[in-house]
Amino acid sequence: MTVRMNVPIRVLLVEDSEDDADLVFHELRHGGYDPTCERVCTADALTEALGRDAWDIVLCDYAMPQFSGLAALALVQRHAGDLPVIVVSGEISQEIAVATIKAGALDYVMKTNLAGLAPAVERALREAETRRERRRVEEALKSSEERYRALVENLNELVFTMDAEGNLTYVSPASVHVAAYPADEMIGRPFRTFVHPDDLPGLQSSFERTLGGQLEPHEFRVFDKQGRIRHVSTSSRLRREGEKVVGLTGILTDITARKQAEEEVRRLNAELEQRVQERTLQLETANEELEAFTYSVSHDLRTLLRVIDGFSHVLLQEHAESLDEEGRQHLGRVREGTERMNQLVTDLLTLSQASRNEMRWEEVDLSALVQAIATELQRTEPERRVEFCIADGVLVRGDAGLLGVALQNLLGNAWKFTGKHPAARIEFGTIGVGGSHDADSLPSASVTDVQAELDNHQPVYFISDDGAGFDPEYADKLFGAFRRLHGPDEFEGTGVGLATAQRIFHRHGGRVWAEGAVEKGATFYFTLSDCEKPNESGN
Repeated sequence: MTVRMNVPIRVLLVEDSEDDADLVFHELRHGGYDPTCERVCTADALTEALGRDAWDIVLCDYAMPQFSGLAALALVQRHAGDLPVIVVSGEISQEIAVATIKAGALDYVMKTNLAGLAPAVERALREAETRRERRRVEEALKSSEERYRALVENLNELVFTMDAEGNLTYVSPASVHVAAYPADEMIGRPFRTFVHPDDLPGLQSSFERTLGGQLEPHEFRVFDKQGRIRHVSTSSRLRREGEKVVGLTGILTDITARKQAEEEVRRLNAELEQRVQERTLQLETANEELEAFTYSVSHDLRTLLRVIDGFSHVLLQEHAESLDEEGRQHLGRVREGTERMNQLVTDLLTLSQASRNEMRWEEVDLSALVQAIATELQRTEPERRVEFCIADGVLVRGDAGLLGVALQNLLGNAWKFTGKHPAARIEFGTIGVGGSHDADSLPSASVTDVQAELDNHQPVYFISDDGAGFDPEYADKLFGAFRRLHGPDEFEGTGVGLATAQRIFHRHGGRVWAEGAVEKGATFYFTLSDCEKPNESGN
């Protein structure tokens, strides 16, 4: 037996007799409780007390002149449903006691035997706590079920359960959106009735493997209520009762839009591949035509130029006495024209080869190439005073022949446009870590472009001169074929060299740009990719 020692308890006593109330409170103290008690004897007083304080138990006389125990019990249930009630009465029949318990009282005690009051209170308190705990669990379970139901019913995906034979036992309301079927028209039917016949064997095998414990997602096609085909994917888990597998719970997702997008991508890829093949064929045809044109230019046109130049030379050598001074001048101009035409043909062929020739990748010493070109330029005009400043040991990977052509054009450009200065300076170098120059020392116009390349870990190379320069407004026109910023009476040339250099640098995965000012020289910057074959498009 549990011995209680002054257990605090708040007791609300519904009793019209003050003497009986004292006996009840005395018995509670004798039973080990330390009660805080209040007595009421009317319905209004009971209602006010229930709303005012929190009580542990209500002890209620069954028979009062104007207020019955059953009425008090009903008020307690209405205003404090979890509060335990014990009926304490002087005389009560067994029928009335049973009726009182059925009405919701937890126990009853006769006033003639108050010794049983404390144990009855203890039982009532335990029973009330058990009831409250059960109610809390039930309410929590109900709340959880409501949340789960709300979640399932508001999902865009269809949630389903089926038995081990494949019959649907539950389908969420999303079935209307996924399959155009109300849920009640799907429940009880085998899942097979909705599946496209071509996909049914694979899905049946997947269903059997899943029942065997091999959980796996699966994609297949179904027919909706209107007979339209929809693509869906499903994932599921086993439903068990004890150790027995009784079916599956799963989610069905409509992936029709995704499948349509994938099909569109496949169609576009096939169309793109067809276009690429067509364009490749066109390009191959154009290249063949270009080869034929190149042969015609290099062979037939040059043959005609040699004929014109040869016979003009014969006229001047053997028949000069038959011509007056004006006739001899005209023949001289014809020969000069054929020479310029021959040079233009040569430059055009070089431009064509720069775009078409197969790249041969190797380590290239740019410093040595620049030095060789500078030596040849000085040999052609030894009387000129030109200082070459060439950075040592600049090594790159690329096509030596093409890079030689590009450098020949850039250095030839610098040599040509310093020709009217009594003394000149031409420099080749690099910018960045280990380079001959620092980016901070560059003119403000070039800092942004150069720094962008350095930020991408690309070395920047340059060739600069202090010659005639150019108007910065026209810098973007320098690299167009036949674009010239100076007339032929100022500086000779065909306007093809810089276009050729640009194509060569592009084929090496780099780029070229220039800055300059009139009579303040020009600087040409270029980059080369570190990777082999970065750009074989020839653009």
